[in-house]
Amino acid sequence: MKIKFSEAKTQGIIGAVCILAANASYLAGDWNIFWLIHIFAWLLALTSFNYALAHAQDLSGSNVFNLFNNAYNGFLTAILCLIALYVLDENFLDVIFYALLPLVAFAVAVSWIAVNFKLSRALNRVLFRVYGWTFAVNVAYYALEAAWPGLILPVAKFKTHVAASLDLAASCILLAAWISVGKFSNENKENLNETGANAEELEPEYAAQGANEPNFRTQDELATELKFDAEQIKINR
Repeated sequence: MKIKFSEAKTQGIIGAVCILAANASYLAGDWNIFWLIHIFAWLLALTSFNYALAHAQDLSGSNVFNLFNNAYNGFLTAILCLIALYVLDENFLDVIFYALLPLVAFAVAVSWIAVNFKLSRALNRVLFRVYGWTFAVNVAYYALEAAWPGLILPVAKFKTHVAASLDLAASCILLAAWISVGKFSNENKENLNETGANAEELEPEYAAQGANEPNFRTQDELATELKFDAEQIKINR
């Protein structure tokens, strides 16, 4: 149980660090330089969260991994379908890029928010819920930027840095949430049940052991009395 909890927390922290590094790469310099770091960081993050959420589901009983796994598989399937659609007819490129792909990304984002809300309940950590709402704000910002760019004209000059800063802040909250993880809800109950069961098993053993133990105090008293009687006999003689 302790090994699984430690693995879940470690993998969650690694995944959060990878997302933090990926988002920080936007502020570090040109995308053409850091695209490889960005992609590698996201792949490593997905792998880490895959293990972390699998252990979290085992320990908490929440279906966080099932939701994450379904969203991940659905995203891969949708991407393959979009690629096949483009291969069949290149004229669908605009529809794919401006309509279908944003819908797929939005569905994945909603699933990720739901995963973190479930983690907040399973781990009893409000930071996961805060991260979920912060991530939702980021999604809304990107949606407005794509659909109605005129609404963000006051920050149009700094929109790249604004978006990167929002993502960076959200990833910092996610990292803090995983670092603050204590025990999973069901794990506490199982530990208490195991402790109680062990105590019940040991009580008869200790009781039997106590019944079979000699009464050392009585033996000491008897030896003292015999010694005293022997001395009295010597004195009388």
